[in-house]
Amino acid sequence: MLTTEEWYSSAMNRVRLGKTNFVVSQLGFGCAQLMGRVAPKQSRRALDRAFDLGVNYFDTARSYGYGESEAVLGEFLRGKRDKVVLATKFGIDPPQMTPMRQAAKALLRPVFRKAPFIRRVAKRQLGGLFERGTYTRKHLLASVERSLGKLRTDYVDILLIHDAGPEIWETDETFDALLQLVRQGKVRFFGVAADTATFSAWRGPERRSIDIAQFPFSLFDQRAQQVIFETARADHLGTVAYQPFGGGGTNLPLLRQKLADLIATRAATTELRKKLENPDVEVLADVCISAVIRAGTVHVVLCSMVEERYIQANVNAAASTRFTLEELHSIRRFFANVPHQDGTLAKANGSR
Repeated sequence: MLTTEEWYSSAMNRVRLGKTNFVVSQLGFGCAQLMGRVAPKQSRRALDRAFDLGVNYFDTARSYGYGESEAVLGEFLRGKRDKVVLATKFGIDPPQMTPMRQAAKALLRPVFRKAPFIRRVAKRQLGGLFERGTYTRKHLLASVERSLGKLRTDYVDILLIHDAGPEIWETDETFDALLQLVRQGKVRFFGVAADTATFSAWRGPERRSIDIAQFPFSLFDQRAQQVIFETARADHLGTVAYQPFGGGGTNLPLLRQKLADLIATRAATTELRKKLENPDVEVLADVCISAVIRAGTVHVVLCSMVEERYIQANVNAAASTRFTLEELHSIRRFFANVPHQDGTLAKANGSR
């Protein structure tokens, strides 16, 4: 374990998170895989390693790890709560984990690691067990109490409405309860974690006041530039981007193919071709993470990372990049014409 002095000197780039008083690492640790695909010991090793490398923003949710992610994060927080910016969410409840389900999950973890397709099928089947879209005042207050217990803390730095639809902006009850939690000191700041379509309904002079906007943003999905960035700058919001690799390992073959297509075009300079001709783990991390946090409006990019080599590669990318700003602009502009999963383009004009 590093000393406090060593930890701060090793830390990656840090920024103030919008209008909050938090100074955060630009790489955040997404806890979605902890206690789901990843067993307890590996989950804890990943958290410790990321922290030792300078990560201080940790994002979890009630539903992550089938309800167990918050607990392992709570164990990790012992002795370092004041060094960590902690975000959790409410609105999606985990399924009740019976002893049979617990045993099945533990037995299937090795299978999931070797056969991602089986994991995706199982996840779709288990998805029906999650209770979604519960944003009432009663449910919110109860959810926060459960989260505080699991996390072993009396407050969370950031509480996010989890995966709400556009109708959330009309729900007075939810936002009144969030303000109540802030007054009580159980929540420092609050915001919304949702897809781009939800934020499309939020813009305008009568928009809700939030502190944090969390949204997908990657080379494959740059739509936040059109929908969120201008309003985020005007309101001094903290901005947190997730899925920087485009939504998991399924996009990595497509990413490699599109980078190969890019270097075959006239848009790629000789120097850029050299940097992209052998896209190993380090290069892919640099391309995806740098394209997000060096777009100019994103404070934190969240990565779900559990293996040592990926943690290190992501930390390196957040700390510095081999690409110039002009090269990153060229890469984003090229990917702007790659269709997104729902058939839309990443972004119509690929602007900076």
